[in-house]
Amino acid sequence: DKTGTLTQNVMELKRIWIQGVAYGKLINNQNGFNGGEELNAARKSGRKEAIDRFLEVLAVAHTAVVSKDDDGVEHFEAESPDE
Repeated sequence: DKTGTLTQNVMELKRIWIQGVAYGKLINNQNGFNGGEELNAARKSGRKEAIDRFLEVLAVAHTAVVSKDDDGVEHFEAESPDE
């Protein structure tokens, strides 16, 4: 259903591709993106401009809010792109 009343409508960023290079690994039962160290290393080795452009577009094109749960764990919440 499109309203999300019967489903959770949860999407997580797991992997990104920038100019043919994949960052992040798909690991069963692991939540979220795990390629931060790979991205930082690639930025230092000459891919900085392409990565920064990608991340800028990702940030500008999506509304995301960081919240913390009762245990202090950060969660990123965003609107569905079809709403």
